Amino acid sequence: TYAGGVLTIQGTPTVSGTFIYTINPAGPCPYPGVPITGTITVDNDATIALNSGPGTDNQEKCVNNAITNIDYLVGGGGTGAAISWTPSTPAGIIFTPIGGGIYRLSGTASVSGTFTYTVSTLGPCLKPSLGGTLNITPDLTVTLRAGDNANQTVCINNAIVNIRYDIGGSGTGGTVSGLPTGIT
Repeated sequence: TYAGGVLTIQGTPTVSGTFIYTINPAGPCPYPGVPITGTITVDNDATIALNSGPGTDNQEKCVNNAITNIDYLVGGGGTGAAISWTPSTPAGIIFTPIGGGIYRLSGTASVSGTFTYTVSTLGPCLKPSLGGTLNITPDLTVTLRAGDNANQTVCINNAIVNIRYDIGGSGTGGTVSGLPTGIT
C-alpha cells in the first residue's frame, strides 16, 4: 500500500518459496534509477511422519534383544531431528540420520525399564514432534530358595521336603516336568 509517501509491503504468506519483487514507482515523471528489488523467502513448516511399519513406535522387547528399527521421515521445512528420552536413553539404543530425511532409532537395549522418547524436528518454522515408548523387559530368572534342597532322596510313600523356586524378572509362572507320580 502507498500512503504519505511510503510504499509498504505487508501481509502473511500462504505459500512457501523464494519471491523476488521489483518496485515500480508511479508518478508524472519517469524514474531515472535502477529498478529496486528485494527477496522474500517463505519457509515451510517442518513435517514428521512414522516411516516404518505400523505400530513400531511402541515396542515391548526383552533385554538384550534388538528392537525393530523405527524410522521417522522429516520433511517440509525441517532441517533435521533430535531425540529426547524419559527417564534416560536406554543403553544400546541409538538415533541416527540415514539419509533422505530419514532418522532411525535402532539397537539392542542392555537395560530393562520403560523408556519414553520424543523425536522433534529442527528448522526455522513450526517444529512438530512424534514419539513412542520402548518397554524393555528383564530376562526371566529362576532361583532355588535359600535353605531348600533341590536334590532329595526319600523312601517310597514318604513325603519330600518342599522345594521352592523364586520366579523373577519377566517370569509369570512355570511348569515342571519329569516328576514321579504323587509329586506336584
